[in-house]
Amino acid sequence: MNRMTSSASLALIMSSMAWMPAHALQPSEEALIELYQRVEELQKDVNKLRGDKEDLQHRIDKLKKQQKEGFIDLDDRYESLNKKIDSSSTSSSATEKKASPKEAPKETKTTTESSTKSKPASAPKQTDEQAYREAYSLLKDDPYKAISAFQAFLKDYSSSRLAANAEYWIGESYYSLEKYPEAKKRFLTVLKSYKGSSKEADAALKLGYTFYAMKDWKMARKTFEDVAKFFPGGREADLAKDKLASLDKEGR
Repeated sequence: MNRMTSSASLALIMSSMAWMPAHALQPSEEALIELYQRVEELQKDVNKLRGDKEDLQHRIDKLKKQQKEGFIDLDDRYESLNKKIDSSSTSSSATEKKASPKEAPKETKTTTESSTKSKPASAPKQTDEQAYREAYSLLKDDPYKAISAFQAFLKDYSSSRLAANAEYWIGESYYSLEKYPEAKKRFLTVLKSYKGSSKEADAALKLGYTFYAMKDWKMARKTFEDVAKFFPGGREADLAKDKLASLDKEGR
């Protein structure tokens, strides 16, 4: 009996709905407005994701360009050093010209001529600045020759103020050749033997890149964290933070 009553009730409801006007079955105006607002919110989310994607792609392209070039330009301090050395050399040369007599005594001239004939004049030795510039000019075209030139520089001018730079560029050259163990050794030498040098932050950052290239994720993360901590506010710290973010996204 109950089953028959339920069937009759369902039939009655369906029959009454069949006679309802068509507009009564359409969504209400409030529902349409709510749906439209929801679509707008979804569109905003999509636009934001597109913007994030473009920003990320820009950063990736920038890092790829830096990686492809393989070298970082000399910093402003080195350029300043070049100008000071050139200026000092010019001033010294001008002073010597003023101090030297216009005509040397005949006896001195004769003695000088005799000495010149008996002993051939030897070419003046390069300064550390000149030797460094020659080695640096080889970096992009021939990393192997650059390595040899910088090694010779370190042998001849071990106490030069440019020694840390030379050690760093040997590491950069090995890095560009994908000889990562050798690069790691050189960057560590800069950090241990030349503390406080102008290449300390660069060496620390590239050491992190080297660990990353060697897939030593733990040491790469630790090194990038140290760069961000000990060299805050600089370009190296920003690049280190970017690499840390990459490690997080990669789950490493």
